Parts: sequence; C-alpha cells; structure tokens
Amino acid sequence: MYRYSYRITFILIVILTISCGSPKSKKTHSPDFASGLRLSTTEPTVVFFISLDCPICQKYQGSYKPLLQQFDKKADFLFIVEGDVKDEEVRTFCKYDSIPTQMMLIDDNGFFAKSLGATVTPQVKIYSSAGIGKYAYSGAIDDRFPNLGSQRTEASINYVEKALISLLNHVPVEIPETTPVGCFIEPQ
Repeated sequence: MYRYSYRITFILIVILTISCGSPKSKKTHSPDFASGLRLSTTEPTVVFFISLDCPICQKYQGSYKPLLQQFDKKADFLFIVEGDVKDEEVRTFCKYDSIPTQMMLIDDNGFFAKSLGATVTPQVKIYSSAGIGKYAYSGAIDDRFPNLGSQRTEASINYVEKALISLLNHVPVEIPETTPVGCFIEPQ
C-alpha cells in the first residue's frame, strides 16, 4: 500500500533505530515500528512530529488519512511520536487514521526532534528529493491554529498539501516555513 523510503539525512537515524533503538532510549519498542525502511532520493519525505498527549495533535486525528491517500506512492511519510508512550497507544493512534505502524518512530527521549530541529507538536518537515539535508517546508500542517488558544473551524490553507504539490510539480514551495503552534517538545 505505502512505500517506506526516507532521505539520506535519515540514514544515521534509521541505522541507530533499527540496530539499537534511539540513543539513551528508555525502553525497547515493538519491532514493527519503523520497520521495512529503505532509502530513496526520488520522492519527497514528510516527517510529522506528534505527541499523543497534545490537544492540538488530537484535533488533527482524522486529517492524516486523506493526505496519505492523496499522496500514496508519490511521497514518503514518517510519524515521529514524542514522549514516553506505550506501544499499544501508538497502535490505537495508527488505527484511527489507518497509518501503518511501519511509518511510526517513537522518540521517547527527544533525540530525533532535537536532531531534526523540531520544537513543538504537531510540526512538519518536508524534505524534497533534490534537497537532501535541507527541508523544503517546515512548520504547521495547516492554518487551523493561528496561535495558542485560537482555532478556526476549518483550515483555509493546507501547507503540507501545497508544499507536496509544488515539489511533485518541480516548482519552488511558495511558503517554505510557517510557525507551528502546539505543545512544546520537552528536552530530555
């Protein structure tokens, strides 16, 4: 259904995760998370930083599935779950949006967030196939949450969708960066 390939910038992360878990990881997680990985430089890679406890992340449940369906076989997706979570909690989250567990990576010590420069959840980084090592878009999923304590009923701009369409059409991303609004990722 989905292909699991990631940028060369993720080589070290993938090797560390598969071989020994994230550095200084508090616990070992199920081997089905982040499994089946292979490296590719042909598709954009979308990395979502999420927290299962974040109220804003919870409000986005249901919005991942349409993106995954729309860009199936055109982009690669990785969900990095921040915090000390149980495997079963992640599986429940996956079922809600029909996300394969192979797309989930549990970051219980903040190593991946720090390495990739994520500061809040939800936050997105999109890496283009041509721009290895530098993101093509970084920020919010859409404009539904203009600031903390403020929410629109519907988004008028889906930044992830717009960025992916631009990248797939080989044109520069019109809005390469926005300020994500959400729960701060606690340094470990």
